[in-house]
Order: sequence, then structure tokens, then C-alpha cells
Amino acid sequence: MAQTNPSATTSLLLRELLALVVRRVGDVGAAKKFLLDYFDRPDKIDWQFSVEFEVVPTGGSKPPPYIDVRAIELGFWRRTEDSQVDIDWEANSAVYVGPLMWVDFDQGDLYADDRYRVIYDLHYQVTLRVSLIRADPAPIIEWLEFLGLRLPDEPAPSPLAAQEEMQATTPSSPPSAPTSPTTAPQPALEWMRATRRTRPRRMRPTREAYRDWARAVLALMEAAFEAKQVDRIWSLPTMERRLREP
Repeated sequence: MAQTNPSATTSLLLRELLALVVRRVGDVGAAKKFLLDYFDRPDKIDWQFSVEFEVVPTGGSKPPPYIDVRAIELGFWRRTEDSQVDIDWEANSAVYVGPLMWVDFDQGDLYADDRYRVIYDLHYQVTLRVSLIRADPAPIIEWLEFLGLRLPDEPAPSPLAAQEEMQATTPSSPPSAPTSPTTAPQPALEWMRATRRTRPRRMRPTREAYRDWARAVLALMEAAFEAKQVDRIWSLPTMERRLREP
């Protein structure tokens, strides 16, 4: 069965969104993680798709309930222990395998920001194949700027380059050694402090805001670790705690 959720908003295909984010974070892996974190946000995101699905009961003989497009919009990208999403970025498509999802509507609170709640029904296993994935880039760009990630016309220096510049402009610091492929990875704390200077917090000091900031910096740390620029990867709670330190 196939469905679509057309929208009149200006949008970009998934591969175009990835290219947009790569230009700001400088690494494909970090950009993919950023987009997955963005799509997994608890509030509603603006994305469009075409979908084909099949439902298989895991017990009993009751016919499966109807799958609402709104349930797919709200629940497709949620990461749970019972589901898996495989993404083909170049093909602008993804496949979800997991429990069937449906939407519970809260009629009691007319003024709630989000009156819909996604419910996962473990009685049914569903495969959702979404294609032509598109999303409005405006809120993605806003979130990038919210996290202090620079725009293409203001390329941010790498954390290592930022630290070398800081050492070169400090009179009491000895001259930094030239960078070479054999340079030892930075200690995680030094890397974080240098990165924090190039990725400042531009947000209200709320717990969720700090958590979003920590996720963005942690994505950069994972990319730096793979490039042997930092000696370890912190957990998200550790990154959040360290970013709060003076």
C-alpha cells in the first residue's frame, strides 16, 4: 500500500540536505548524525515522503489497523530498541522495520503544543519504505545557527587550527610545532575547549539547549576521533557537563 504526504513548502531532497549540513560541519559522518538527531526531535518536523508498507501480525489473527500518515510523520525517525531504520542518502530513501505505529490524540488539552502521541504496537511488525524524502531546510539552518555552527561564507577553522592560533597569539606560550600526519591526538579536554571557542553557545541556558549543543559538539568529536585528532570520545552526559564548565 502506498501513501504520500504532499506539502506546499519549499523543500530539499535528503541528499541535498546532507550536502547543506556537510558544508557547515565539515564532515559527512557528523552531518548524518546531526540530521538523524534533528529528525528524532520530540517536536514535529516538516518532512515529506512517499511510502509503501506491509504489515505482518506477530500473534493472533486480528487484521492490522490502518497506518495513518501522521503516525509515520511523527514516529518514523524515532530510535527505539525494537526498530531499525536503514537510510540510502543518495537515493533519498529509507526503510523502517519495527512495531506498527499509530497516533493517540489528546482531546483534553486544546492549548497543548503537541496533542499527538506516537504509540508502538508490538502485536504487528511493519516495514515502511519511504522514498523522495524531502524537508524544509529553513528550520535545519536555524538549528545549525542555534548551535553555533557557521554558515558557508564564514568557514570555521578546525579545532586543531584554532588551538594553534590561540597558542601563537599568547605571549607566554611557546611556538606551536608544525602540524604533520604523525601529530599525536589531542587530549579530549583540550580538544573540547578549543572546539568550544569555534562553536560557541548561542542559545538560552536551558537543559534542552545544553543537550542539543552537546550533541552537536559530540558529533564533531566522533569525526575528530576517526581522523586521529582527539584521543577519546566522551559520552553525551560527560560532554554536556564539560561544556557547562568555565
